[in-house]
Amino acid sequence: DELRVTLNRPERRNALGVYAVYAAAIVSGLVVTPVVIHQIGKPAFGVWSFIGSVTIYLSILDLGVGPSIVRFAAEAHGREAPEDLSAVASTGLAMYAAIGALTLPIGIALAFVVPVAVSAPHDLVDDARIATFLVVLSLALRFPLGLFNNLLVARQRWDLQNFGNFVSTVLYAGLVALLVPRGGGLVLLGALTLGTTTLRLVLPLLWLRRELPGLQIRRRLVTWARLRELALFSSSNFLVHIAQKIVFSTDVIVVGIVLGSAASGVYSVPAKLFALVFGIGTAVTSLMFPAFAELEGAGARERQRGLLLAGLRGGSAAMLMLALPLLFIPDLLIRAWIGGGFHGSYAVMAILAGVLLVHQPIYV
Repeated sequence: DELRVTLNRPERRNALGVYAVYAAAIVSGLVVTPVVIHQIGKPAFGVWSFIGSVTIYLSILDLGVGPSIVRFAAEAHGREAPEDLSAVASTGLAMYAAIGALTLPIGIALAFVVPVAVSAPHDLVDDARIATFLVVLSLALRFPLGLFNNLLVARQRWDLQNFGNFVSTVLYAGLVALLVPRGGGLVLLGALTLGTTTLRLVLPLLWLRRELPGLQIRRRLVTWARLRELALFSSSNFLVHIAQKIVFSTDVIVVGIVLGSAASGVYSVPAKLFALVFGIGTAVTSLMFPAFAELEGAGARERQRGLLLAGLRGGSAAMLMLALPLLFIPDLLIRAWIGGGFHGSYAVMAILAGVLLVHQPIYV
């Protein structure tokens, strides 16, 4: 018989929350990108886009630990084993402590490399270095604070994470629109990124004790067996993460290095639209992961299969509707959003739209 999956109340709440965040992101993009381009200029915007594309690679230092924490914590919840949940959390925090020790030195090195790699104009070199370090610092915070966010996600409390994302996105857009026209340039953008990222990570933690009352972080719970279990599962996630970064982030970096900051700015426009549509199209699909793991812990195999089938059908249909306008009318969309002067972006946008259609079922 054909399997059907009906979203329960928490899943509907999570799905609505995800799309509320992306609605805020769309509005933020419509506000922020034109303001930044017109206020700091194409070369500086190209440098800022390059900083974002390079520093996002530091997220691979997560080494796949985040999805592993979600998986094993959700599975422990399905088995109703709170002691295993505390062991997963304690081990994950120990692993993140080691990762954090690597992040900041790499960030300092990047701060000196980025202006040279993108051929930044002389008057932007110092600002580019400061902005790069501020963005790296915002990424470094994701490791210790992200652990607790992952534990909430494992409980399928995506709504709490969505709340933090929504507030920080709206605040970032408002502050950029208000402050960037008054000056500050790249350094201000880096500071705003750091501040709003910190807020995004901290807000969900206000509900941590209520959602996980039995959670204990103890050194004695960190064992070699648990480290090995998390590391083995993380290694596969790590390879997937590297592949995604190569596929989705390398293009802006290559354009910046080979063609310079101005071309990077032109290319970044379709790249931003691509990233936005990809996020919207895969948002609900991402909600499947902790639910799938929890069903595994509960031994509910038929519900797992039904969830997978629904994800394939619904995700592919959603991505088709989102990608077709980017494929057939990229010129109209880009001109309506940014204005003229971005003719080189149109063909790139159409190609990236084709990538969206191919990648969606693979993502599921």
